[in-house]
Amino acid sequence: MQITSKSTRKKKFGVGVSLVCLLYIAAAAGLVSNGAMLWKILRKVYDPYDGPTPPLTLLTGFSSNHMMEAMGMLQNLIRVGYKGPLIVYLMRKKSEPNFGDDEKKLRKELKKSKLNVTVYEWPEKEHFKTYCWKPKIVEHFFENHPGLSPVFGWFDSSARFTENPEEWAKLMVRDRIDFAGHTSIMGMGENTHADTWKYFDQDVEDFKEHWEIWAGGWLFNLYSNPKARKEMMEPWIGCECHKCMAPPGAVKKTDRSQIKGPPSTDYLAHRQDQSVLGLLAYRWLHEGGQVALNSDYFGAHPERRTT
Repeated sequence: MQITSKSTRKKKFGVGVSLVCLLYIAAAAGLVSNGAMLWKILRKVYDPYDGPTPPLTLLTGFSSNHMMEAMGMLQNLIRVGYKGPLIVYLMRKKSEPNFGDDEKKLRKELKKSKLNVTVYEWPEKEHFKTYCWKPKIVEHFFENHPGLSPVFGWFDSSARFTENPEEWAKLMVRDRIDFAGHTSIMGMGENTHADTWKYFDQDVEDFKEHWEIWAGGWLFNLYSNPKARKEMMEPWIGCECHKCMAPPGAVKKTDRSQIKGPPSTDYLAHRQDQSVLGLLAYRWLHEGGQVALNSDYFGAHPERRTT
């Protein structure tokens, strides 16, 4: 199922109002015996998650050339009411022992924010421009924080949130959505290198009707379907850097004036982690997975600023 409607929440509100009326009628008729039972049923409509852990964990990476937008992301999360967990990876180049005064400001901001934050040092293991580091960060999260939340998400420091992202995670848990995100400007037939299609034994013709998926922000439900993690996240993590994620000869930059969008199969540029994420998400969709794009399950947008 691919969800693209932006009126999902309005529809659910209407259903909720109808359910309230029915419940009051049931209470008056003696079918619902007490207020506690009534409240329990209503809460499932408006607050669909009541698990023992926070519904959502956010992952992000901060680098020295994006410190201004990193500070903006923290302020934005506080403003929309998100309290954590937030896991921050400080991404340093080998020639960069620290970020100087910017890092001091960042750590001070983290401390005073009262967010539930964990900070990891992430020195350059693979050249950052290959984007092979992003799946490895997710792998690190899996290994070090099992069972932390039913939903986790990666967001670049450029992401800005329209509301508390916990609300999206709760909806994903309730509706058993496996993956939620936004599409971007290129078609899948334009943004993925031939070696990557070959690596996964997939035919570009089967994906040419799809738009690429923005890898700068997305949510994944770890509990909805165990097979989703096996079919999407594990292959993304296991994608070999110079055979799959950033194959030889693949160029990331492109002339935007050449972009046609679906159903074009004229290869223009390889978008690395974004290309692979989209390929795996759509493959999972083709297998019957629950993939929600451009919907009420997700409401972040990029705001690119650099220092």
